[in-house]
Amino acid sequence: MKINQNAHNTAILLNTFTNNYFLVEKTWFPIAGAAKASGGEAVYHIFEQRSLVGKYKDKNQIRRAWDNATAFSFGTLIKFALDEGVNLNALPFDNSGNYTPPPVHTRLQPKPELTSSDTFQAVVKNYLGCDECDLYERSPFKLEWNYENECYKDADTVLQYCFKPDEFIFVGKNDTGNSGVQSVKKWRETISKNKRVPNSHIIANPLSGKAFEIIVNGKPKMTKRSNANVSAFRFAVLEMDERPLSEQVAFWVYAIEHRWPIALIVYSGGKSIHGWLSINCKSSEQWETEIKDTFKRVLVPLGFDPATATIARLSRLAGFFRREKQQFQKLLYLNPDVINWEVA
Repeated sequence: MKINQNAHNTAILLNTFTNNYFLVEKTWFPIAGAAKASGGEAVYHIFEQRSLVGKYKDKNQIRRAWDNATAFSFGTLIKFALDEGVNLNALPFDNSGNYTPPPVHTRLQPKPELTSSDTFQAVVKNYLGCDECDLYERSPFKLEWNYENECYKDADTVLQYCFKPDEFIFVGKNDTGNSGVQSVKKWRETISKNKRVPNSHIIANPLSGKAFEIIVNGKPKMTKRSNANVSAFRFAVLEMDERPLSEQVAFWVYAIEHRWPIALIVYSGGKSIHGWLSINCKSSEQWETEIKDTFKRVLVPLGFDPATATIARLSRLAGFFRREKQQFQKLLYLNPDVINWEVA
């Protein structure tokens, strides 16, 4: 097949590579040179964001590498894609020269039915042996504070990048009432002032801050933290605590490598790792149809808990110290670039 050298096709190829191609200098530098020569500045934002997986790379370093890159041919990108086993015939190349920059990360799409644990093992087999460090190193946002003394920065960072300052969120425990619903600004001020995370859980989606009547055990109750209170359908929480931690880590490394839209990954301090997928639904109706269908067809067969397919799902809040486990709930990965505040 013929693939013309242009910005559109260069961008398509950049999005086919796994993160390993951007972690290793012997492939990273040729990709820089080939992308610059073939797509120019129009594709730089994709090269930059894909490159941020590297442990020692920052945006200034990436820019210098791009500016000083030795020219490589467009064929270099095609070769790397073929080495990766990419089916070029299945990609949306455009030889007309028209170009609309594609997103760096694409939304999780429903996949064919998955039905057995053999499927899960096939997914993780190349990543078994990975540990927390492999998630840290792949995090586009670098988590570089002293954990023993500055663990509260985990929670503050989650609130800063996942929510708007004037949005309302719930921080508390399962039995915490409406007092747990406060503005992001107020929660950040409280956490920074006390240098500690006050409670173990957070609802992963923003709330309206208004009370709604719901029926609990046949009786009416006014609440600020139900599904009806959710004001933006931004994240879906994933957890699979029935599998060993080593396999959970392996799966999340796989998901990062295959560019799932993962906003953050948190170690629960116990037996599970929680991930937030950036979903960005426009309504609860869209959530009910698309997200629950994705859980049923893709996520539950992989071993994820179907109970997490809830709009107002509680998730572990990074930075909290679990005294009963003597473990911190740790932020292992954060990717602000997949988070979209504008969809509501």
